[in-house]
Amino acid sequence: MTVLGNVHGAPGTGKTTWLVKRFIEEAKKRGHNKVGAVTYTRSAAGEFSFRAGSALNLRDPKASLPYVGTIHALAYALLGKPPLVGNKEYGSFCSQYGIEAPRSSRSEETALDVGDEDTTETEEGALLRRIVAESRHRHVSVDEAAARHRGVNGDRMVYLADKYKEWKSREGLLDFEDLLVQGMRKRLPVDVLFADESQDNSPLLWAVLDSWAKNIELFVAAGDPWQAIYLFAGADPSLFRNRPGKWLNLEVSHRLTPATAEYSKTILRQGGWDDPFFDAWHGERGEGEGETTLYLARTHKLLATVRERLIREGEPFGDYTRKSPLRTVAADAYLVFSRLLGGQVVGWNDFKAAATYARRYMPAGVKPRRAVPAKAPFSAVTLTDANVWLGDAAVARERLPSYDYLSKVESEHGPRALVLRPSTMIGTIHSAKGREADSVKLVASWGWLPSRSLREDQGRKREALVAYVAGTRHRYSFELIEGGWGKRYPWPEEA
Repeated sequence: MTVLGNVHGAPGTGKTTWLVKRFIEEAKKRGHNKVGAVTYTRSAAGEFSFRAGSALNLRDPKASLPYVGTIHALAYALLGKPPLVGNKEYGSFCSQYGIEAPRSSRSEETALDVGDEDTTETEEGALLRRIVAESRHRHVSVDEAAARHRGVNGDRMVYLADKYKEWKSREGLLDFEDLLVQGMRKRLPVDVLFADESQDNSPLLWAVLDSWAKNIELFVAAGDPWQAIYLFAGADPSLFRNRPGKWLNLEVSHRLTPATAEYSKTILRQGGWDDPFFDAWHGERGEGEGETTLYLARTHKLLATVRERLIREGEPFGDYTRKSPLRTVAADAYLVFSRLLGGQVVGWNDFKAAATYARRYMPAGVKPRRAVPAKAPFSAVTLTDANVWLGDAAVARERLPSYDYLSKVESEHGPRALVLRPSTMIGTIHSAKGREADSVKLVASWGWLPSRSLREDQGRKREALVAYVAGTRHRYSFELIEGGWGKRYPWPEEA
């Protein structure tokens, strides 16, 4: 008989730390290949393996802990690593049926690989992929899933979904949802299974975990019901909150102060939520200051205004939603040319990559006719050597995309700012889930689409969960900043 346990922990209460500790205890008792852990992302799986593996003195934690991973990765391994519908294969399907293919790639990073409700994907192939995934995760028909998307022809989606299913069968390929459906029929060969971030599970994901749990001795799910912000993908606080089994409350948030902990509960209550859990935890962090800053916005469009301002001001920053301008090919080329212009030498491979990229942006009168050779004529390149293929390295640098931003960062923060991890990050609230910073600055607008949903009780309840996540990312300060359009942030502005 399977023993079921559930762990509730608000932000900063140490849910993952608790799980890792219990995992280590069980691994020492049963053997490290008899204990499994399901995480929501690959990066979280890697961190879990590293922490547990270090405590267990495992030389190669990833290999020695084969049943620690995302639910997709575990299902994939159980099925013998079958051929999958990758981006190239899906593009071939779209071409075959006259569908506009997605411009963005799909990865296995999250259980349902869509960023949030504010998707920027409008191609028919992207919408089809998303709607099919939603229907299977939510256990609803394709027609019902399509009805949630404005301007989408439901009949067309149903037709294409059928063709997609036929195509997969004909090609012998599985997509990520097929992995889950078929993977749940396999036995996960562990005695104990832990699941982190359980509030994010859709009905399909819970079905997989429950199926695996039938054949094990102990299954423990940990999470915070009120961080279930992927409601569009099928997550719901009640799916986790109503789980059978014993409950353990982790009562102390080491991230939030007492005031900000109470503020986060106010957001939930004003959104229409209430639960005994609210009284079971509190914050204990003292007042203070820090160095890291996280800018958040409810939608991608609102976040764009933050990104544009930081670029205009020359502020070094990272981005959770797209590649930071500090981590692009243009930025790499800028560093190479700066070193050359500063009298340093660079390796041939670094120079070749930078020069090949830069030549595309150089004016016709400056760009030399000689192409960069494939075979290295030098092991290291000087400025004199570089100008043979660039004509003028200074002009090449100035013509790079993002030159104005990169040069401003360098002049105001020093060259180290171009390579060090920035202390400022930006992201939508959905993308920043699980992150934290000393200071959080949230764009005060709630956007057009999310703010419209506030008119209904269910919409306000959904948005309260998102606001709760935004209001619990900081350690010391939470501030609303002006910008954007739409209804203003609909909850108290101060903790």
